[in-house]
Amino acid sequence: MENVQLSFKKGLVQNLKSLIRKFRTYKILKRLFSSFGVSQGVIINYNNFSFFEKAEKKASKIFNNLNSIDDVYKIKYKSINLGKYIYQSYLRDHNQPTIDLNDIRLREIIKKSFIIFFNVQEYFSKNNVKILIPSHTGYLYYGIITEYAFKRGCKVFRVKQSGFRDTTSTHLIRVDNKLSEAPPTHNYKKIFDNFSFKNKNKLKFIIKKDMSSVTAFFVGLTISFFTI
Repeated sequence: MENVQLSFKKGLVQNLKSLIRKFRTYKILKRLFSSFGVSQGVIINYNNFSFFEKAEKKASKIFNNLNSIDDVYKIKYKSINLGKYIYQSYLRDHNQPTIDLNDIRLREIIKKSFIIFFNVQEYFSKNNVKILIPSHTGYLYYGIITEYAFKRGCKVFRVKQSGFRDTTSTHLIRVDNKLSEAPPTHNYKKIFDNFSFKNKNKLKFIIKKDMSSVTAFFVGLTISFFTI
């Protein structure tokens, strides 16, 4: 999915960088698409006035009615759970431990999720998509199209690297209905609450012990660093 953002709100240098990035990747993408018999992939058009206007209205309405972090995770549109991708992207893009419901940047990410959805929806309506191969299945740019394709009955295969930061060898893995690369951490508190009192105390002891080991490791690492 190609992401080129040109905007009057950005400066000349930023827009030029976006154009250069587009043309640099065009030849590679063209060859990649041709190998699958595809002329062009999904291009997220942020300058589509109709998409932008609809996304702006929906984002403002949702943002103004958020009362808890759980409300973010529950954001859905056309059976697609946009909320979890909004949640993921907010934390990653802004390097925050959790969501700030009063942060105007959250509204912008909500808006972006709708713009991406509208672009994906339009692409699928005009093209007979049989297989989707995303590099990831999370965040706005990959998660929304992955979930949309999966629910449309398309086969979805994720690009999987063989090892950590391995850029020389890859293989494809079939994406199942979990649509996730990570465990559902948002349910951990509910799961923990269902444990017996005895098991809760046992797990708390194990966690404290493990955390103490991690803390000791970092303290030791810091001391070693300053004594070098």
